[in-house]
Amino acid sequence: MTVAAGIYGNLLYEAFIGTLSGSLDSETLVKGALVTDTHTPDFDADQDVADLDNELTDGDYARAVLTTTDLDVGVAVAGTFRFDAVDTSYGSTVTIGVTPGAAMGHAIHLNTGVDSTSELIVMQDFGTGASSSNGSFTVAHHTDGIFRVDYTP
Repeated sequence: MTVAAGIYGNLLYEAFIGTLSGSLDSETLVKGALVTDTHTPDFDADQDVADLDNELTDGDYARAVLTTTDLDVGVAVAGTFRFDAVDTSYGSTVTIGVTPGAAMGHAIHLNTGVDSTSELIVMQDFGTGASSSNGSFTVAHHTDGIFRVDYTP
């Protein structure tokens, strides 16, 4: 199975009961990790970065900090919660997506510095493999946000 897009259920659960390890609008805690097409996310069971398999291992690859821009309720669209960030740069002269394969997904998470406690937020599916050979690698987020939750019945 290939990468799929979705919000991790544990994030929603912990957000509702108030036990997240950090704030979604943190300028330093929200990070991204790139995975290959052999990663199969389990949005019910996966909880933290340690649950990711097939993360890229290229020599230039390192997880990137996301600069969150919007964490709002009902501002962009009434009856919704929106999470957004500026496009995520992994560098301007990097080789990414060559070993073990092309990047197919972007796992956004709350970084605690320890994979087993860094909670997964959302997986973005690129739809097609992406790579860079001594060039720039940037994940462009949708203009409507990374994800939006509609809470209007």
